[in-house]
Amino acid sequence: MKFEMNGKTIDLMPQIKRYVNGIELRLALPLKTRAKVMQDVTTGIILRHEAGESYEAIMQDMGTPRQVAQGINREMADFTYRKSPWRWVFLALALAAAAFLLYDLGMGTVANVIGGADGPTAIVVTGPGFFNYNLMHTLAVWALPLGLVLFVWLGHLRPEKNGGRQDD
Repeated sequence: MKFEMNGKTIDLMPQIKRYVNGIELRLALPLKTRAKVMQDVTTGIILRHEAGESYEAIMQDMGTPRQVAQGINREMADFTYRKSPWRWVFLALALAAAAFLLYDLGMGTVANVIGGADGPTAIVVTGPGFFNYNLMHTLAVWALPLGLVLFVWLGHLRPEKNGGRQDD
């Protein structure tokens, strides 16, 4: 992040910090494991810099943040998250519930008037019908947070060990 002040360009985040952050963002590891791995990566960079290498040479030797993160994710495959494709179904459910609730909020401002001012009106009620409004509203209220929670949870599943088999 750079900005100019009194004719000088000030860099709040040095290039090496952006590089390390780029690696960390691409790691598919649980938080504690990611912190330990990033501590090791940072320590390695610091040791190489103290030995006389420039940060630019270190970054050039290690590769892009994407390449470094992909290598770490491959090495730590037992600890990486897998993402279930079902999570998109629950995101769609949450978005549909949100759309229904937003539509419902907009419809609450409309005045519902039956009949006219010039004479009597006959209303015939035959049953609840196919569309039960209160049930749909309740389902939408529950589906929105549930869909979002399941979307996040299904994006952070632990891998199955031994192809899903349990050793006895």
